[in-house]
Amino acid sequence: MTHHDLSCGVFDNCAPSYLTGDLSEQKALRERLKCKSFRWFMEEIAFDQPFNYPAEEPPEYAKGAIRSLAFEGMCVSWSPAGNKR
Repeated sequence: MTHHDLSCGVFDNCAPSYLTGDLSEQKALRERLKCKSFRWFMEEIAFDQPFNYPAEEPPEYAKGAIRSLAFEGMCVSWSPAGNKR
């Protein structure tokens, strides 16, 4: 798990809910190319990001269900990958 994966859940706790699959090829490529980490990028390149864009959750814009006018009683829903309801 990378630093980016750990910081992903700041607002929505998305890190535990998504399935990434096998990342061994991507990790091998990163090692072969000697890629820097996301932490390095944040500390060396985007070091001023927390000052210019603080990590604050934006206020809610809207809340509720999305309903179809054509099919009353039905609404749009979302479920994580692999959850077949």
